[in-house]
Amino acid sequence: MILNKEPNPLHIFDIKRVIHPPPHFEYVNVPLKYNLEESLNKWIDNHLKNRYFIGRNVSLDKDN
Repeated sequence: MILNKEPNPLHIFDIKRVIHPPPHFEYVNVPLKYNLEESLNKWIDNHLKNRYFIGRNVSLDKDN
């Protein structure tokens, strides 16, 4: 597994994870399971370079 080894200013200044999602971000709904949010956060920090948002929301399906 190759991890991002170059220093990233976003990570150094602890601004890689944003507090509120801007409208231009891509969105993916993932069913919440035990420890999934923490695992996704660690994976993104280790493998990706850019800013991201992880949060919880309420959504309706076709059965309401």
